[in-house]
Amino acid sequence: MSKKPLKQAVSIWLVAISSLMCVMAGQADAVAERSVRLAAASRAGVHGFDLALGNRGYAVMVWTVRARTATDRQYWANVFVRTRAPKASNFGRRHFLGKSSSESAEVEIGATGATVVTWSGKDGRLRYVKRSPRSTWERPRTIYGARVSSAHVSIGRDGTIALASLRNGNLESGPSRVWGVSWAPGYRGIKKWRVVSRSAERVGFHADVVASTRGRGTVVWSGPCRAGKSKVATSWVDLASHPSGPPRRVSNSGCVAWDIDLQADRFDNQYLRLGLLGGVQLAVRKHGHGFSAATRVSPKGGNGGRGFLSVGANGLATIIWGTSASASGYHYVTSRRASAPGQSRKLIGARTGLSGTRDALMDVAPLPNGKLAMLWSEIGTKKQGGSWDKLGVKVWRPRTGFQQPHYSVGLPKNHIPYPTGIATADGGSWIAWWQLLYEHDSIGTKVLWIGK
Repeated sequence: MSKKPLKQAVSIWLVAISSLMCVMAGQADAVAERSVRLAAASRAGVHGFDLALGNRGYAVMVWTVRARTATDRQYWANVFVRTRAPKASNFGRRHFLGKSSSESAEVEIGATGATVVTWSGKDGRLRYVKRSPRSTWERPRTIYGARVSSAHVSIGRDGTIALASLRNGNLESGPSRVWGVSWAPGYRGIKKWRVVSRSAERVGFHADVVASTRGRGTVVWSGPCRAGKSKVATSWVDLASHPSGPPRRVSNSGCVAWDIDLQADRFDNQYLRLGLLGGVQLAVRKHGHGFSAATRVSPKGGNGGRGFLSVGANGLATIIWGTSASASGYHYVTSRRASAPGQSRKLIGARTGLSGTRDALMDVAPLPNGKLAMLWSEIGTKKQGGSWDKLGVKVWRPRTGFQQPHYSVGLPKNHIPYPTGIATADGGSWIAWWQLLYEHDSIGTKVLWIGK
């Protein structure tokens, strides 16, 4: 890679940082705007971005930038990472990992500090690299058996790694497939995808994976949604070093229009959120058992969003969702140790009116002692079309009083903070990040972050 693009990127970083260094007075628990820092920037646009946070402040961010040699027929991207050492205050310089045939890249940090970054290589086969908090990156390795554009990654408590990928034949070349692979820590043999479903009648558009221990994991994926026909339920299968049997279905699961989110607590209980077109479902799985029937936690007929799932290590799971109706606002339910979800409760204190100013929930993640870290955006609706004005992080415990979020980060005019995310660690630290998209341009140029 030539030095000229690097110099241009550095110049953009400095301009972006200097433009966002103004200080705002706020409450004691507020995040001062001077703590906003740049994650990544490029004239070519930052495409796929992901960030993971470990204990003692250890963190890794990964992103892709369209390569200058890319064409309309052949997409190539450069994959970069930045790493923050334990107890450090900032991330180090960017590090080039390799070339990618897609814009997607993911990073995950496990409880032991084991870190995995994945992307699709120039040949279409999945690449992954590993490291520990105090080491350097290992050489890239390949998952054989199939060509995939992206993959979900999960790391278990003992360092077990599990991956899943989905291809829907209606939108992509090739037949519908769901792949999965998992292995125990220390295994250095060849890694190869296992086809867990090849039926076009059972493969929709969304999948996820969660790792357990001793080389085990679980893959879930949605069924297709067809108007006027019976909807195929969400399916799941366990991964292990030996055949795990045919896929099983999550009974009562509806048409997944938004996405799927599968998480687990430290007791190996699993929690599955299904984002339906008009609401949210939850299915739970106690360790050693199958999934329960999916329960609709949002009321029928409500124009609900996809919802957000947060699962703490102690076994407290919370789903929060919002509706477009000003009288409804945000609601949430909880489940402890994979029990049936409790009564729906209203999140009183968030502004949800269709006029004036409203609070929009962007992402949630678990903190110790049952608390949640919540990333909010303040949207002004007085102007035509509305405006994204500010961002703020709120720490809250379910079943306690909720006060309006305090916003400490101002957004540039005519910019949308999307995509966004918040990552948390067992020690209570958090990092929120967002990409600035100009409303009149689909290419983002920078990603920013704040953290504690």
